[in-house]
Amino acid sequence: MKYLSYAWLVVKNIITLFIAWLLYSIANTHFEIIIVSLLLVIYAHILTASSSLAMAVITSSHKSLKQFLHILQILKQNDKNIERYQEVKKALKINDDHYLGDAYFESLYYDDEDSKAEIQKQEDQLKNLTIQMYISGTFTFLIYALAVWKIISTLL
Repeated sequence: MKYLSYAWLVVKNIITLFIAWLLYSIANTHFEIIIVSLLLVIYAHILTASSSLAMAVITSSHKSLKQFLHILQILKQNDKNIERYQEVKKALKINDDHYLGDAYFESLYYDDEDSKAEIQKQEDQLKNLTIQMYISGTFTFLIYALAVWKIISTLL
């Protein structure tokens, strides 16, 4: 399914590039060509800025979550209650890892499967968004290069 979304993104960007190219067939005068080119440069800038901002926010959020969970792991290692709990389990000769308080400490320190699954989900989303950003960025650069080329060729 993700490859289908990448293919659709490529098709959508090809259509956008084709529309940008068609805009120049409508423009007849040098003034119109320069205006269309400037609008395409603005369009490319807005796309690049918004995707960069979105990527920065998502990356920052992911890194913050990993840092938060790392801090909780450090706190868990230094928590006297966990040490006492482990000593009581050992004194009572309880070998079951899922005994009474295990679920409590896992939920307290986000050391459960749900947290690990959430981190993995965010990493997968970040990877998919990175690939989508590179695909869209390539086509945005092509639109930008087309507009700049048209401006330069019109002015010279």
